[in-house]
Amino acid sequence: MALNELKWSFFQAKALVHSLLVLLCLHTATGMSGWGGCLDGQDIFTKIPENSHWGDVVAEVMAESTVEGVHWSLEGNDADWFFLDETSIRLNTSEDKVLDREAQGPVLMAELSCYEDDTLQGVYRIVVEVLNENDNVPEFTEDTVTSLTLSELTPVNTVVFTIKATDADNDKIIYSIDQASPDAEYFKINLPNSGEVILSKPLDYETKTLLTVTIHASEMDTAEHFNTSTSLTIIVQDGDDQYPEFLPCMLLFQDEMSRICTSPVYTVNVTEGEEDVVLDFSPGPIHAVDGDKGLSSPLSYVFSQETRMAVSRWTEIRGR
Repeated sequence: MALNELKWSFFQAKALVHSLLVLLCLHTATGMSGWGGCLDGQDIFTKIPENSHWGDVVAEVMAESTVEGVHWSLEGNDADWFFLDETSIRLNTSEDKVLDREAQGPVLMAELSCYEDDTLQGVYRIVVEVLNENDNVPEFTEDTVTSLTLSELTPVNTVVFTIKATDADNDKIIYSIDQASPDAEYFKINLPNSGEVILSKPLDYETKTLLTVTIHASEMDTAEHFNTSTSLTIIVQDGDDQYPEFLPCMLLFQDEMSRICTSPVYTVNVTEGEEDVVLDFSPGPIHAVDGDKGLSSPLSYVFSQETRMAVSRWTEIRGR
């Protein structure tokens, strides 16, 4: 009797093991055929370029589209960027909804939720890295100089202003002066990536009071080399570098950098014995102006030491 009971217990155990093996094989077969059940899901980590088009495949996730009683849904913050299409997760964009890394950020995250008979069974992460493309041109910053005033006394090789541009794609920027701009000869950029503009030619208010120069900002290490430009206006401010001039000016020499006049010789006839009279010089009246016309400093007139000595000597002789 005890032996029979032992045999029956062994038979039951064998049957139980066989049943478990059958169930395991059935479950494995279901998993092998695709995402047949919620247990077959997995986290998704993938990449897609920005500006990708509607319907582009983000990830392949299922081998068969439907299983009775099981359905999948996309949820989470960025779920509206995707849609399920049978075995694929695809990109959901439009003309008004462009995948822009600079706007949306470098990563999109959503969740793929699985339900069996309307009961949530599992949630799987979807992490999509948005790959950068060179789709932006450099832009000068708002505080970039557009006009400034420089004294004509500014020394050559002085850094007179600094410009700055940025690129939304984080590309390196280099700067250059447009040599076709009207006054390019007055400026140079020694270090193309610094944005520091240096005065390369002396300024002269008397010959040029306004300068215009165009500067380019270009991508350095891209195939497209996108660039932008800005025009700057430089107002030349008069400096005290000219002597007064007696008028009329008798011009001897003039070029772009200098102007040389000789003072007129004023003459007058004096009647012996007259005193306290206004002398009528010719050409007259005696008048001088500041050579720095932008300053127009007030002038005072005095006789030179030599003139005073000559008058004193003449008076002495006349009194004898």
